[in-house]
Amino acid sequence: MTKDASLSELEKLREEVAELKATKQAVEQSLVQDAPIADEAEPPVQAMAQDAVESPTEEHKVTDDSEKAEQQVTSDQAQLEELKALLAKEIKDLPTVTTLAVFSLGILMGRYLR
Repeated sequence: MTKDASLSELEKLREEVAELKATKQAVEQSLVQDAPIADEAEPPVQAMAQDAVESPTEEHKVTDDSEKAEQQVTSDQAQLEELKALLAKEIKDLPTVTTLAVFSLGILMGRYLR
């Protein structure tokens, strides 16, 4: 890989990271904006009944868990996309016979590990 190709790949990765950060911030802002609207739409009687049944810490735990789950899914998807890109690049760079040999060895090792 030449220096120019490495630099262009680095720039692409930086742009992708910037896009992912912007998307993450937009999602977090939309979640923050949606939360007060949902609380205001609730009638006061239901709000009091709900407060009597649930404690505020449980409500925050549910919100935190859902946010953590969304972040985990987002990071998992980003890792999968990165893995796909790296695999595609490696497959393009390697000769076909080498790729088939490595793939076959992986299958055999997987069967032996069962």
